[in-house]
Amino acid sequence: MKLPFRLFLMALLCLLITSSCKKETPEPEKNIFSAKIEDTLVEFPYLIAVKSDFMASETGKMMRIVGKTQNRMIAINIHNYKGVGEYVLNDNMGQIAGSYSYTKKDQGVEKDEIYFLTEGSVKITSVTEDRIKGFFFFKATGYDEKTITEGQFSINITDDSKSQP
Repeated sequence: MKLPFRLFLMALLCLLITSSCKKETPEPEKNIFSAKIEDTLVEFPYLIAVKSDFMASETGKMMRIVGKTQNRMIAINIHNYKGVGEYVLNDNMGQIAGSYSYTKKDQGVEKDEIYFLTEGSVKITSVTEDRIKGFFFFKATGYDEKTITEGQFSINITDDSKSQP
């Protein structure tokens, strides 16, 4: 009689110990946006991805992906956004439009340099309801030509279309 009672108590004790353990919740994915600009790696701490029905296009969808530092910004607009896939910037600028801007001090005066994306592509590798991931590279033309390579992003999406009336 004592043995079954002891086994019961041990089983109950094990059950209490294992059920009272705190369950680990996974860390949320870190937002990233980075690129090499003329071979210098730049991390963009301020970023946003906005999906919108606001812009008129074949699909009625647009994705705007922006990375910003205190003095640099890359803005990429994907028209006719359809989710995962490659979007190519070509001469007619049909799928992608965007810019790279840089504010620099010249003899104590801030000067804005704006470059328009002229060649390159964005490859969206993963999209969920609230997150977008991908890679990009571009040539940008303005005061001179800038090369933007090894671009990558993993950003939470703000869906502007859900707030439209």
